[in-house]
Amino acid sequence: MGVLQDFWEWWVTELKSIRRPTLPRAESAPVLKIRRGTGQLLSAGSVTADFAPDEFGHSEFASTKRPEFHLLLGEGRFILRKISERRLPRSRLMEMAVIDLVDRTPFRTEDVNVAPVSLGDGAYYLVVRKDILEPWLATALPFAGARAAGLGLEIDGEPLWLPQDVARMIDKRIARRGWRQIVPALTFGLVLLLSFVTFSHLAWRNALASTSLDEKVSQYRDDAIKIRKALDDRARALTAIETARLRKAQAVPFARVWEELTKTLPDTAYLTDLSLDGDVVTFSGFAQSAAQLIPLLAASQTFASPVLTGPVSRVPGRTGEQFQIKASVGRQ
Repeated sequence: MGVLQDFWEWWVTELKSIRRPTLPRAESAPVLKIRRGTGQLLSAGSVTADFAPDEFGHSEFASTKRPEFHLLLGEGRFILRKISERRLPRSRLMEMAVIDLVDRTPFRTEDVNVAPVSLGDGAYYLVVRKDILEPWLATALPFAGARAAGLGLEIDGEPLWLPQDVARMIDKRIARRGWRQIVPALTFGLVLLLSFVTFSHLAWRNALASTSLDEKVSQYRDDAIKIRKALDDRARALTAIETARLRKAQAVPFARVWEELTKTLPDTAYLTDLSLDGDVVTFSGFAQSAAQLIPLLAASQTFASPVLTGPVSRVPGRTGEQFQIKASVGRQ
């Protein structure tokens, strides 16, 4: 969990470093330099007024009702202590700062405010006694109807302005977000939220439509398969009916074949089997002379090309010869 927190702090720090901090301008937010027991109002780097905290609210400058001031801690009003030669995650730096403050300084944690500061040569932490800022934040600025817009440190005669989040770690009343700063952020957040909701809704509707389309396509495919199967079954049935009709139309009536055989064969012959396949009749039986049947069938107008399809034999217990004849049947 600590590794994730360190990564998050490093990532946020890198993103914030892309945007250069905005330096205070005298015409928009005057600089109030806090010294030992007094404060100096700076304009264009020069002192324009010098007064104590209890005098600021009654001064002519405070009567102009300027809403914001940048506080600049003069030399000796703060302590910078170096923790490491390299940059550290803010959470690790604050843990080490508290240990260093308790072990190596005479200050108690309840009497001071501590915040991390990253300079070019390493990681530092800032120590500011609460009684230094309290008169200005609790009395002077509120009495004048103003607020602290930022916090800076005077180092070697030059101001070092702290990021707003670091300034708020020293005191939450510094760089407090006003409605003019909050409204753009809220607007941007609202636009992002609405955009996310809109695209999520579109994605949900698209997924829903895609699912519905897939279901309909699957249903129509099943219906098409059923209809195709029914059509194929109907086509096969029609084909079978047509084939049967054609075969029936082309087939020789069995009754006519039987009648003609009855007229043609002598009374001494009798049949044991008879089959008709299209226009070919095959029958078997017994007769006094099987060879005499062939001329009789050939002389008939119904049968043609009669032939014996098997050997003529005699069966014990039967009279006559056993035969099997095959002949064509005419369609007349």
